[in-house]
Amino acid sequence: MTLAVRRAALYLRSSKDRSDVSIDAQRRALHATASARGLVVVAEFADAVESGKDEDRPGFQHMLHELRSAARAWSTVLVLDTSRIARRRMISLMFESDCSKRGVALVYNNLPDHDPATDMVLRSVLQAFDEYHSLVSRAKGLAGMAENVRQGWRAGGRAPRGYRLEQVA
Repeated sequence: MTLAVRRAALYLRSSKDRSDVSIDAQRRALHATASARGLVVVAEFADAVESGKDEDRPGFQHMLHELRSAARAWSTVLVLDTSRIARRRMISLMFESDCSKRGVALVYNNLPDHDPATDMVLRSVLQAFDEYHSLVSRAKGLAGMAENVRQGWRAGGRAPRGYRLEQVA
């Protein structure tokens, strides 16, 4: 009797946040998970320094294209956690639905295995927190820029034409 080789794809994403988990760290963790689950990694999709607020990321789009292809060489997608797919619930839900329709298992490395009902609740809560984190971070960033302007500092970006930026001690 021959056992079918189970093939997996990895999705890796790092954001602009300096404290975010690196692509290399995600890759190591996901390869360990693949090995522990008896999966062979045959594809990798990565988006380095990309926001999870929208789906217009090259690696994510490439993964979606392959997911929808009849020639897809994998049946499982391994991802570190829910925030790597997206920071918006709607994007996450659409991706999960796409995987489900095509019989592709979506495995979040940092989530424990439970029954389907518990998994759904846990994923929903985490996806809501992912979006909440994105909205709070945006509000804090805008407030910080507004305060810089109030204090006479620049709010980011390039210096206006004819000006140059200088370090202030």
